[in-house]
Amino acid sequence: MSVPTQQRLAFHGIDANVSAVLRSHKPLILGVMPSILDAFYDHIDRFPETKAFFRNRDHMMHAKKMQLLHWGLILDGKFDDHYVASVTKVGEVHNKRGLEPI
Repeated sequence: MSVPTQQRLAFHGIDANVSAVLRSHKPLILGVMPSILDAFYDHIDRFPETKAFFRNRDHMMHAKKMQLLHWGLILDGKFDDHYVASVTKVGEVHNKRGLEPI
């Protein structure tokens, strides 16, 4: 893990204890995430400004699939190079689409 990643984790208060809690709750969280994301994308679909980020419902469901994979990495609690690559890819996709972090 790179120093900047360690610093970011420290800033967010993510330590070994938090990582353990994430791992222990992974099955529960991933069990409810699909329905939460369905509701999220239904909400996005109701507003032209946000709906425009997606070509169609299949495109939204692809984003949902990618989110579930990314959340799986977060819930592994490892925050290793694989996680960094995933979060970097998420940022690149959002940047390409013109989404800004809030």
